[in-house]
Amino acid sequence: MKKTTSIILAFLLTLTVVSCGNYHTNKDGTTLKTYQKDIDTIYVNLREALRYEFDDPAYKIDLKNNTYWQIRTYAAVTRDEWGTEEGDRDFELVSKLKDSKIDEFFNVSARYGFTQWKAEYHNWNVLDGAGWYMKIIFSDGTVKEMYGVNAYPETWEEMMGAFEALVGEPLKYSLATQAEIDVAYADRLK
Repeated sequence: MKKTTSIILAFLLTLTVVSCGNYHTNKDGTTLKTYQKDIDTIYVNLREALRYEFDDPAYKIDLKNNTYWQIRTYAAVTRDEWGTEEGDRDFELVSKLKDSKIDEFFNVSARYGFTQWKAEYHNWNVLDGAGWYMKIIFSDGTVKEMYGVNAYPETWEEMMGAFEALVGEPLKYSLATQAEIDVAYADRLK
C-alpha cells in the first residue's frame, strides 16, 4: 500500500510540475523548464552604417532540421518573406548543427531569456552606428520579431556567445573584407 501511494504521489507531482510551464526536452531525454516555446528557426540580420548597402549578411539557424545558412545580401527578398520558400531561396547551407550544440543553445537561451526580449531597442543619442533584426519562428507557427538601433538587450553578449557556440563562428555585421568595402565605397562616391 505504501509503495502504491508513493507511486501515485510521484505521478501527481510530475503531472503538477509539467502543467506549470513550458518545458524543453533535450534530445538526450533531460527536461529543462524554459518558460518559452520551442524554437524552430531563427533569422538574424546585423548591419553597420555605411556598409549595409554593400554587404548586409543574414543568417538562418534552423534548429528543427539542424542546419545553419547564410546570405550576403537579401536584396532579392524582404525580411517579411523569410520563413517562406520564396524568402529562403537565397540562403546557402553553411553547416549541419550537432544535437548537443542545439540542446546547449536551448539551455542558454532559456537562462538568458532570449525569447523574452522586447520587440524594439533604440538609442536615439547615436546618429550613426549599428542595427540588428531577429525573427524567431516557433514550432506552433507563431513568430516573434525583435530589432534594435544602437541599443541591445541586457543579455546580448551572452546570446551572441551562444550563437557562436551553436554555429561554430561569430555572427558578423559584415562578411566582406575591408578591401571589398573600401572598393564598394569608392565606387559609390564616383
